[in-house]
Amino acid sequence: MYQSHLTRRSLRSFTRWMESRNIRLSDGLNIVKGEKCGIVCDELGVTAACDLQEGEVIAIIPKDACLTLRTTGAANLLNDAQLSGGLGLVVALMYERSRGEASPWFPYLNLLPLCHKALPIVWESDEIHNFLLGTELHSVILEDRKLIEEDWRECIWPLTQEYPTEFPEEHFSLEHYFSAKTLVSSRSFEVDDYHGYGMVPVADLFNHKTNNEDVHVMDEPNLCIIDESVSTSDRHPVEEESNYLGCSFIDNLTNAQHHSCSTIKERNDQCRNEVLEIVLVRDVPMGSEIFNTYGELSNASLLHRHGFTEPDNPFDIVNIDYVLVMQYCTSFFSKCHVRNRIRFWRKYGCAPLTSQASEYFEIEASGKPQPELLFLLYIMHLPEKDVLAAEVALHELDTAVKADCAMNWEMKAWKTFFDFPANHLKRARCNRYTWSKSEGEIDSCIMFFFTSNVCESLIWLSEKRDQAYGQATLEEDLKLLEDARQRDNEKLFHALYLRVSERSILRRLCHHSFEELKKNRSQKRDDCLLHQKDAYTRKNMPREY
Repeated sequence: MYQSHLTRRSLRSFTRWMESRNIRLSDGLNIVKGEKCGIVCDELGVTAACDLQEGEVIAIIPKDACLTLRTTGAANLLNDAQLSGGLGLVVALMYERSRGEASPWFPYLNLLPLCHKALPIVWESDEIHNFLLGTELHSVILEDRKLIEEDWRECIWPLTQEYPTEFPEEHFSLEHYFSAKTLVSSRSFEVDDYHGYGMVPVADLFNHKTNNEDVHVMDEPNLCIIDESVSTSDRHPVEEESNYLGCSFIDNLTNAQHHSCSTIKERNDQCRNEVLEIVLVRDVPMGSEIFNTYGELSNASLLHRHGFTEPDNPFDIVNIDYVLVMQYCTSFFSKCHVRNRIRFWRKYGCAPLTSQASEYFEIEASGKPQPELLFLLYIMHLPEKDVLAAEVALHELDTAVKADCAMNWEMKAWKTFFDFPANHLKRARCNRYTWSKSEGEIDSCIMFFFTSNVCESLIWLSEKRDQAYGQATLEEDLKLLEDARQRDNEKLFHALYLRVSERSILRRLCHHSFEELKKNRSQKRDDCLLHQKDAYTRKNMPREY
């Protein structure tokens, strides 16, 4: 987060500034040089100088010490220009930086890097193409760069022409805009409804750890946990069903969830709590690093928004494009067959996930495919007579539940599908008119759809998706990854780690599908032998007279 060449003088200046702004920091904290995955990086971290206890308040930050759209010296100008949300915060950061020592936040801003160089959005074009080829980020970053340039031309450049004194061109160039955007993307927190998002001193010192954070940033006295970053989680309010990258880098900074200065309901200052508190949520022994969490993010999202990846990330995913699935389907079935089965699939409420202009299916870190993908492949191979049987079942269920207002139609449709096997309607798996399946029961139902044909389809898709990474094998990427670690090449290391993590997920999918295929074939052979044995027994059984 902070550059490695920090001087003691700048740290002392920052400490004095914190005191002047009534920011209180516990004596039980040490600020140290950080590292990610064993690689020393241009960031700081926080460790415990002594044993710390759960519930301790280790920092108190007045909200007026945070850089927000409410507190910036350009608040009125930004309001007049109708710049709000993440975009407005980026301009506010650029404005305060342009003021130099005249800015009330100068000692804090002086500690920030000029640019978060680990974020792929500011990589060179050849680095993006070479390092990110095949990954979830490759096309996203290329699109983001175009949108950022467009954003700058439409929103930032006009400011320099209308207010040349307040927004001088030399401090509001495209390069400055890129730099400020990386910082807002990776470091901002939601302060409250009044302030919106802002740069929160001290809070951005704590590094990320998935599902094992030590602190929460709290808006006391409401005990409200404060979100980190302009977009804190893959599970964006607009896309709660997906752990994908979601909206683009630009969309995350400009979407409607950020409050406009001109539309936020004014509150009486006496009614608003004026501080944020950083509170320990677990005991931390002396010498241990103290972590926050940035949300349940995949490695693609972590690299996209924060410039690093995380080993053994349980929220990691890889996506298989809907276009690739359609390529598979049309390679083995007629277009008419594919259209009819897609129509049938959507009739059950199924659809691929969407992000910007793309549609896709997720594969989880364990290699488990998204259920909608399984069902689509299952339906694609389903005999026509069973499709007709399913249509009848769906109609019967619709008729049966019309009087049951508490039941959700979509859940009923899913339940029918769970209960519908390859050859006949199976109602014994659970109560036909209730939805009470646990996650384990649902997984058990989903496993039913791993037929031999579906497994072969998944193997084909995983191998085709893996080809997007180029000719290098996964084993070769692993060797390059270790070399990048030894050379402390942070940028290359995290790009390679993203490739390796995504390709490992595809390999798990392929391996799991292959194992299920072997089991299915073995079961089929056993069934065939049993059938032959029964036929032989019947043939040779003595007749009764």
